[in-house]
Amino acid sequence: MRQLLRTDFDELPEPIRTHIFSVVEEEIELDDSTVGVTELLHCLRKSYLRRKYKCKPLDQQKWWIYRGNVFHSLWCSLFSQHEVEMVHDLGDYRIVGRADIVYDGCVYELKTVTSLFNIPKEHHVKQVLAYAYMLNLDCAKLIYVSFDGFTVIDVDVKNAAKVMEELEGKAKILVDALRSNTPPPPSPIFPAECEFCELASLCHNHKD
Repeated sequence: MRQLLRTDFDELPEPIRTHIFSVVEEEIELDDSTVGVTELLHCLRKSYLRRKYKCKPLDQQKWWIYRGNVFHSLWCSLFSQHEVEMVHDLGDYRIVGRADIVYDGCVYELKTVTSLFNIPKEHHVKQVLAYAYMLNLDCAKLIYVSFDGFTVIDVDVKNAAKVMEELEGKAKILVDALRSNTPPPPSPIFPAECEFCELASLCHNHKD
């Protein structure tokens, strides 16, 4: 029997395959004056290229997105305040976000991972701190879920304002890039990010 790759979607029954693609390829259109919190947590050039070229996720990324959506749809819908949208207005540009859960005065972000080792991730911490700041909450938690179990991590909100200040600066860079159609410089969040980036060839086609 041939061993299948986890992302060999062609082997799945058509209704399942269609459902997966419909979930993971759903897009939220933003204008050039609006950037999402998650766009600011990774390389700004990657975020620029994804936006301008409407890049679709790779097959492995599609599975990760879909896997996360399963838990989100099951758990987040249990709360009256879920998928809470927020806007941080900065005059001629804005940062937007969507918090998974707000419950009992606390914002929760749900993350599905392959392993519960090496958590929390720095960009996840910054994400939930940005949401806490935008919602004016003094409590933030990350819920990590893997197929082996789960853990809930308290995030200290004392650095929320500092994180938001950092994201405001990055948002200005990205907005200026989008408006001028000029990609920003690469800004990887870890040393090997460029090496493994799925947009590396597209990135290299742009001169700095």
